[in-house]
Parts: sequence; C-alpha cells; structure tokens
Amino acid sequence: MMKTIRSCISTRWQRTAQLAVLLACIGSGAAAVANGNQDVEPVDLFPAQSWDSLTQSDMPDTAAADEMELPELTDALIATDMPLPFSAVAEWKEGKQRIVVLDGMGKTFVLCRSCKVPGAVHPGEVIEQQYKLKALNDDDAIFIGPAGKELTLTLTGLGL
Repeated sequence: MMKTIRSCISTRWQRTAQLAVLLACIGSGAAAVANGNQDVEPVDLFPAQSWDSLTQSDMPDTAAADEMELPELTDALIATDMPLPFSAVAEWKEGKQRIVVLDGMGKTFVLCRSCKVPGAVHPGEVIEQQYKLKALNDDDAIFIGPAGKELTLTLTGLGL
C-alpha cells in the first residue's frame, strides 16, 4: 500500500516537473530550436536596462497640465443629479407607523414620520447637515440636497 502511494506521489511530482520544463522551453524558444527550426530567436521579455536609458522625452509634460484651465464650479455643475450617499436597507412597522433604515456615509439612519425611536430623522430634519428629509411617503423618501435640489430615494422592494 505504501509503495503504491509513493509511486503515485512520485509520478505526480515527475509530471509536474516535466510540465515546468516544457513551459520553460516554450517560453525561451528552445522548443522551436529542438524541433529543427533554427530561424526562431528567443525573445527577451525583460531586457537589461540602465538608468541612462530613461530620458526626459519619456516623462509626461507637466507644464501643459499646469497651464490648463479648469472650469469653475457653478450652480449648474453643483446641481447635477448626484446620487444620494445612502440607500434603504430595511423597514418595519410599529403599529401603523412605518420605520425605514438607511445605510451610508459610514452611518445608519432611521427615518419615520412621527415615531419615538431615539435618534430617528423626521420630516423637516437634516441628515449630516446636508440632506433635509422633506417627506417620507409609501414608495419613496424625498430629500433636499446640499444644492437645494429635490432628491428621491425609492423605498419599494424592502419587504412591506
């Protein structure tokens, strides 16, 4: 039994070694030379290179980038449709009250219309000094973003 296991292991190692040698030969072009094809020259994928070969012409032109004009941040750019930095991850009901949980900006937020959950955000209150909850509806939550634009978070598909 031990002899059979040793021969299996030995055979597996031999096959692995043979495959490694074959791959090395193919990579170096030795297989083509061994088959009699003398016209094939091996390719050096990583040729030796000195520091002197790196010239200034190889470097990117940073002066052109420094002189380039950048557009000014206008209200039109700020008011573009930015996605909300949080998403609805859960909801539950307490009596007739719907409570929604948001996750984002490294925190968890609880939204409700008039619940008594500690730390909950109610309509008219602000999340992280940027997003004011305008309304909490059956299908969505409406926020006023930093640029004063209305943003909608869809709440369908959470389970209730």
